[in-house]
Amino acid sequence: MTDLIAALLLWIGSLTAYDVDLSHPELVFATRADITRVFYGGDVSQNAEFIEATYDHYRQVIYLPHDWDDDRPTDVAKLLHELVHYVQYRNGRYDEVSCMGQLEPEAYRLQYRWMEEQGIDKEFPAFTVAIRSMCE
Repeated sequence: MTDLIAALLLWIGSLTAYDVDLSHPELVFATRADITRVFYGGDVSQNAEFIEATYDHYRQVIYLPHDWDDDRPTDVAKLLHELVHYVQYRNGRYDEVSCMGQLEPEAYRLQYRWMEEQGIDKEFPAFTVAIRSMCE
């Protein structure tokens, strides 16, 4: 897993101006319900199926579902998306936005670029990405 994270960080660095010479975040495998609790700060009234992975910038932990598999490129793409958020946080981007949703377009853009390089179709239409990028 260390080699995969290192490779993905280098890939992110090759397409951005971010410093990716970073320690690796902790990875925690959890149920989707627990991932949803982390994402919503304990409020599980939201749709639990929506959250497949998340980055907790307070703890610098990436949460992935128990069935995550590094042999499935779509799963690796989810890790890459959360690594983008980790890199954004470690490079001070969280301090430059008024809400976390503003960081989503870049994470999706990089995730989709990686998926395209792997020959994988996008998971979400542009409308869904726009909704997930909105601020309240």
